Amino acid sequence: MLTQFNTLWEHIRCALHTRAFIPRSQPRSEKGRSKSFPKLIQFHLWVLVIGIGLVGNGCLSRPALVRETFLFDLSAPESVLSSHPTSNSNQHSLPILDLRSVTIVAPFESTAFVYRTAELAYEMDPYAAFLVPPARSLAQAVRSAWRNEAAIGDVVEPGSRMVANRYVEIQVMELYGDFQNIDEPGSVLALRFVVFDTNNEVRAQREIRERVLIQERTARGVMTGWNEGLRKIVTATVQDLR
Repeated sequence: MLTQFNTLWEHIRCALHTRAFIPRSQPRSEKGRSKSFPKLIQFHLWVLVIGIGLVGNGCLSRPALVRETFLFDLSAPESVLSSHPTSNSNQHSLPILDLRSVTIVAPFESTAFVYRTAELAYEMDPYAAFLVPPARSLAQAVRSAWRNEAAIGDVVEPGSRMVANRYVEIQVMELYGDFQNIDEPGSVLALRFVVFDTNNEVRAQREIRERVLIQERTARGVMTGWNEGLRKIVTATVQDLR
């Protein structure tokens, strides 16, 4: 999409530049040459019209070119929160988790949203981004989701003196809006979990990939799909954390 905008702008600039330098009257000796200017303008204007149509029917639907910012959000409904007991006789046997790190592979680590438009083609959206680095946003969302799980005793926040008995590292392998099939757009999220015990020995490791179909071809739709995919992944890995 960004490439389309750049190409479109070049044609607009060229058309305006050409129009600005058309003389009001041409000497007879340049009569033949003067006829080429209107044709050149007409060509660029036709490209402009076609370009607007291409951009409007691109991978995303966007009502206006307004920059949007997003966060991962796995907030649980009140019914789920109220179902978790505040005290538990087996609380001491439940794992206390410390999310040591979240890393995202290079193609997807920037705040700008990334869209996959073909097998080997990716684009960055200059108008949609994470409010904070996506690794930080995802880490906070995962901690909140774990805290709402009945099978987990507690979650250590960064800087806390609480002692954990399970340590987790997460690597994000894929994070993009998938528009390879324009009729079935989706949000792709792939995470690799590694769980360590207090002796720093690996207790479990798992990689899960989710592709969630989205209802609307917008940045908000992509973010909604990522949240849904992350919620599924977190739920699927709870037993691995015990």
